[in-house]
Amino acid sequence: MFDFDALTKAMAEKFKRYVDNRLNKSERELSERILLLEERYKNLKDDIVKDKKEQFNLSIETEFDFSKSYKAGTFVLYKSGLVFAEKDTIPLDDIEDSDEGFDKILKSGFCVLVNGLDSIDIDFDEDNRELKVKTCLTDLNTTKKIDLPLVYDKGVYTDDKTYKKFDAVTHQGSLWIAQRDTKEGEKPGLCDAFRLSVKRGK
Repeated sequence: MFDFDALTKAMAEKFKRYVDNRLNKSERELSERILLLEERYKNLKDDIVKDKKEQFNLSIETEFDFSKSYKAGTFVLYKSGLVFAEKDTIPLDDIEDSDEGFDKILKSGFCVLVNGLDSIDIDFDEDNRELKVKTCLTDLNTTKKIDLPLVYDKGVYTDDKTYKKFDAVTHQGSLWIAQRDTKEGEKPGLCDAFRLSVKRGK
């Protein structure tokens, strides 16, 4: 009697071997193609990176040298900011400072990409009447003066002196405060230069 079960099993095993062989061949071919594509991509990527580096001559400097000329395309950290050389630059030592406060970095061939705050200096004048705030940015140096609205004791009023706004003087037993800068002979109580602050007692 013919054994259909054995025939079916044999045919199934043969078909399985055929499928496995085809799959293994397909996997090998696919793996080979993937490796080939990866190698081509790597070579193409390396060529692109090399070409871009040569095209832009890209370099980054972390310390600024005032005596050095930088090549076009160079990035440099400068006064807490970032500058970029648009062309071959002039050494900053060869450039005079600007009277307008603009930093000489702008005359050297750099452009400012990131404007940083390099320093803030605060100082008083001799009479402590005025506050000076000096700010140094990457591209600009500024000084701002701020009048301090404080009262300054100048003692007893005399005709031969001039007084500044907020000076306090005593005159005929009363305390007066200057409302503006005064001229010689402007006497408290007889002009608008002084305001009565404390009236003398009886």
